[in-house]
Amino acid sequence: MVFNFFKAKKLPDNFAVLDFGSSSVGAAIFDSSRYTSSGTLSLVGVGRVEYPQDTLVSGIISSIEQFRNTARASLKKASTDCGFNPSLIVTCLSGEFSKAISAKVKIVRKEAGRTLSEKEWEGYEKKVKETLLSQAESEMAAITGNGESEVVVVENILSSVTADNSEGLTKIPLGEIVNEVVGDYLITFTQKDTQKLMKDVIRNLGKKELFCTSRIVSLVRLLTAEDKNLNTIFINLDGTETDVAVVLGGFLIGVRSIPFGHNYFSPDSGSEVADWLSMVSVALSDFEGVKSFPARIIVLGERSEITLVEVALRSFPWTKKFPFTGSPEIEYLEDKLILPFVEDKTGKIDEFMMLVILSQSFRDYAKDRT
Repeated sequence: MVFNFFKAKKLPDNFAVLDFGSSSVGAAIFDSSRYTSSGTLSLVGVGRVEYPQDTLVSGIISSIEQFRNTARASLKKASTDCGFNPSLIVTCLSGEFSKAISAKVKIVRKEAGRTLSEKEWEGYEKKVKETLLSQAESEMAAITGNGESEVVVVENILSSVTADNSEGLTKIPLGEIVNEVVGDYLITFTQKDTQKLMKDVIRNLGKKELFCTSRIVSLVRLLTAEDKNLNTIFINLDGTETDVAVVLGGFLIGVRSIPFGHNYFSPDSGSEVADWLSMVSVALSDFEGVKSFPARIIVLGERSEITLVEVALRSFPWTKKFPFTGSPEIEYLEDKLILPFVEDKTGKIDEFMMLVILSQSFRDYAKDRT
């Protein structure tokens, strides 16, 4: 979903989402044939398959064949629900597979006082790409400590535009007289080797990639649609990893991943949860530029696994360890989430809510093409 602002294309009648997590691959199939006329997506198939043991070791894929087979099996489960298997795939990269941030790009026009044409803006796209990539490279270096790794931006979404004194625009002001344009973008980025691997998996399935996204970007887009000045900490609890993201004023500051997920918890022991909380604290400490953390904390993941950490989060002395804007409040995402644009035909939407959230990225994809 990169730089398709001007090219109108017919939307697909259906597509599948493959969500590559740290412990499993989830699949969701959507019927999008009515999207153009009604803005509605129909969820018609879902599936999830866990990786065989040792498929991933410390976040690194050790068996490509097992990784491919898990994706294939997940998609097959979802297609069993609806009786068809889409040819187009939306790839979702989570945990160690990708990172995301908000990024600003400022364009000062060479010929001020004239209307901004489509052709002129297309000429600025190279600078936009270079700026976004530069910010992604800096963020990846800060996370990994390695400034030499090859990074690629796999998704960028223009979330808002400021043109001279006009703020909160949703599109580039083509045909208007503006001197300066500042675009706020949400970007997903990954290492080049990871991108190549994922494309290989999709090809091996005999499919084509529609676009690539990430859980965090989809979540930020979904919640900022209701609250443009969203302030929150996202804690995405997966099988073997946890993503910690900070959003201030609708701006995604960054994402940090810790190698500890709900697979390590046991119902009768609190020691694992204590270790997990320590790692979450380390992740938050990495956001050095944040002066005060949002008091709103949104936890995502399987409800059965969240009970332990929710209790721990409520009892953890956050206000003593970190500066917060108020007394921290813990929310479970599904308690607040309403997706009026998704029609559930599987009866399993609650069980696969994280996959359904990814449909938000399709809405952004469609917006760029209509």
